Amino acid sequence: MKLPFEGEPLQGLQIMGVLESRNLDFRRVIICTMNEASFPPSSGLNSMIPFNLRRAFGLPVQEQNDAIYAYTFYRLLHSAEEVHMIYTTASDQGKSGEKSRYIQQMMVEMDLDMKEEVIFVPIDQKSPGEITIEKVPEILQILERYTIQQDGTPSVSFSPSALNVYLDCRLKFYLKYIAGIKEKEEVTEEIDAGVFGNLVHYSMENLYLGFIERKKRNVLEPGDFKELKANWVFPAIEKAIRTNYHLEDAAETKLNGQMAIARDVLQKYITRVLEIDEESAPFRLISLEKGKEYGANLKINTSEGVREIALKGIIDRVDELNGVIRLIDYKSGGDKKEFKDIPSLFDRDNKNRNKAAMQTMFYGLIYQFEHSENTAPLKPAIYNLKEVFFRKTSIRIYN
Repeated sequence: MKLPFEGEPLQGLQIMGVLESRNLDFRRVIICTMNEASFPPSSGLNSMIPFNLRRAFGLPVQEQNDAIYAYTFYRLLHSAEEVHMIYTTASDQGKSGEKSRYIQQMMVEMDLDMKEEVIFVPIDQKSPGEITIEKVPEILQILERYTIQQDGTPSVSFSPSALNVYLDCRLKFYLKYIAGIKEKEEVTEEIDAGVFGNLVHYSMENLYLGFIERKKRNVLEPGDFKELKANWVFPAIEKAIRTNYHLEDAAETKLNGQMAIARDVLQKYITRVLEIDEESAPFRLISLEKGKEYGANLKINTSEGVREIALKGIIDRVDELNGVIRLIDYKSGGDKKEFKDIPSLFDRDNKNRNKAAMQTMFYGLIYQFEHSENTAPLKPAIYNLKEVFFRKTSIRIYN
């Protein structure tokens, strides 16, 4: 990290860069990072002119920088009574832990009284104590928000994400959902996995919601997909980008190179998803992510007797195919679809616990609670976008 140095010489300590120390005398000198490639720096000149041409026409070359650093270093030693040179023996970020050539030169050519000392920070290998949060009355009062109140409604509901956080780390659950400490939300231009996943969800939602609004029906026939693939994939992605980056509908979207590539990749993915849906059509869309939030009540045993808590979740897509209700979750990552059994989905000691499968099972629970009259079989499913080009279908059905 490069930082501007500030210091007041009248207060006894002056912090400065190497070049700023020219023509100054000090009784005590402390030089940090006396490693080769740091003092002197090894980076070449940032120029499009080749080295041979620079030398031939008398332009600055790296040897001049080395000469400047060498002069400055030896100039500092003229009036110094005590010199400390510090270097690290550990390799880090591509830099070797080798002492500077100036130290090597002084050891060979100068008859100086040089003392070398190894300084290290001792590592405490004791295991840290377990952090325990006592359920004091204040915390119990916060937990009461998850229970069904007298009016039949909860203040807060458990989502599948919250349950997964609790199973992974109870302390993280406390910090995030009980203490209310949230990570800072940042809008970044980088297309990381989270941003790409959001764009996938928004695009599929825009595509099918737009179809329902235009056609005034929620049944997709095989003949509907030709128009969807030809005319509506690109607008759905454009609208998803506006939604993700909080842009107004009338605002012009000038996509940089990375975003333009992500848009083209999204277009191929979504077109392939439509091809898979076309093979299984006709089917009836029941709900999409934006249009419906499902909830359920669940009775649990507590120290105070049987209590009723609230569950909630937003299912990416619910449709009906051949008399079967499919609860579909879009996944843009490498989520696995295999798991040993139902108890393994809640085993916090299992490092390979299938969070995606637990989430889709959760969707089945809350859907059936809201549609208690439903007698059709439920089939939780995962659309894994990484597999849509390698398998005939990317839906895995849990029986």
